[in-house]
Order: sequence, then structure tokens, then C-alpha cells
Amino acid sequence: MEIRILQLLDGAKDARGLTVIIDVFRAFSTACYAFGCGTVKIFPIGDILQAYEIKRLNPDYVLIGERNEQKPPGFDFGNSPSQLLTGHLTGKRLYTPQVRVHRELPTQKMLMKLLQEVL
Repeated sequence: MEIRILQLLDGAKDARGLTVIIDVFRAFSTACYAFGCGTVKIFPIGDILQAYEIKRLNPDYVLIGERNEQKPPGFDFGNSPSQLLTGHLTGKRLYTPQVRVHRELPTQKMLMKLLQEVL
């Protein structure tokens, strides 16, 4: 058995055989905390500019996310679960720009096909 640890999109593209992808532990934990704090829905969106436009049109919506491990200007929270504990999220809708929302979908489909072929 060969075990290779690869990273990011290039790692997913180079994966061969049975592949396990482990991704975004911190952002996933943040989503769990958000729901625990009363968030109604979390919407992954395509990019940061779209997030700013959503906030402009809906000031009560909450922007959450990070770029280069920093909360972007105008965002309500970063990706740290502990930040949400002091927020008022009951009934709120959170929007989070995900860099990988659009560009990795073909790779994930390819990996699922590969997994089906291996099994």
C-alpha cells in the first residue's frame, strides 16, 4: 500500500487510486459553531466581490471568511469559531466566499469517478 499526502488543488489533480480528501477543518468547525449560535443558513458563494454586493443589498446578512488567514475589510467574522461566540447570530444568514466553490468541482467529480472505478 502506498500512502501519499498531497495538498491543495494540485494535490487533488495528482491523486491516483483510492483518494481521501480532508479539507477546511477550521471553516467547517466555524459553520458548526454558527449553527449552534442560531444561524439559519450558510450560503457558500463564489468570490469576495459577490460577498460585498450581497452585504450592500442586505446589510443584515453576515459575511464570514478569510483571505490569507485574515478577515477581509467589511466582513463581520473571520473563520475562527471562537469569534462567533460573541456574535448575535440568531436567525441570521451567513455568506462565505469559497475560492474552491467553482474551480474544484470538476476535480471532485473526477475523483468520485476514479473512486467508483477503483471499487
